[in-house]
Amino acid sequence: MVATPELLDPNFHRVVVLMLEHNEDGALGLVLNRPRLIGGAAAVPQWEDRLAAPGYLHTGGPVSEDSIIG
Repeated sequence: MVATPELLDPNFHRVVVLMLEHNEDGALGLVLNRPRLIGGAAAVPQWEDRLAAPGYLHTGGPVSEDSIIG
């Protein structure tokens, strides 16, 4: 899903979202074009050997920002 220029909400302005799930309970997606500055190994050390370079995290949101999909 690609946000239109008219969408001014800072959570979704100019983002590309990969929708993983959408149903009557809500939606789940990953923002693809805003990698986090923190590396995945710093956030989840046990994943360090599974991360492809450069190993940055991609965020969803603005709900459940403390969750990780692996």
